[in-house]
Amino acid sequence: MYFFGNNTIYLYSKSLRRIKMFKLGLITDQVSMDFEAALKVIKELGLRYIEIHALWNKNIEELDEREISEAKRLIDKYELEVSIISSTLFLFSVLFFIPLSEAM
Repeated sequence: MYFFGNNTIYLYSKSLRRIKMFKLGLITDQVSMDFEAALKVIKELGLRYIEIHALWNKNIEELDEREISEAKRLIDKYELEVSIISSTLFLFSVLFFIPLSEAM
C-alpha cells in the first residue's frame, strides 16, 4: 500500500508500518540543458526535488566555481531541493576491470 503527500510517496507494510519513502522530482537535464528553464518547468509542475546530472551542456564534475554558485543561486530562487547529485565520475571505471565477454 502506498500514500502520496507533499511530493513524497510513502510505502507501507500490511500492518501500516512505513517501510520506504521516495522523494518525487525530475532529472534537470531530462527537461532542458538550460538549467534555469528546467527549474522553472519543475517548479511549475509543483515538484520540490531535483536530481542534478548535467547542466549547461556539462556534467556536474566539469562545472567551475562560478557555475556552481550560479546553480545554487537558481535552486534557491526556485525554492527547490536537490535529492541527488548524479556524477559520471565512476560510471565507466568498472568497464576497465571487467573483460568484455563477462560484461555482456
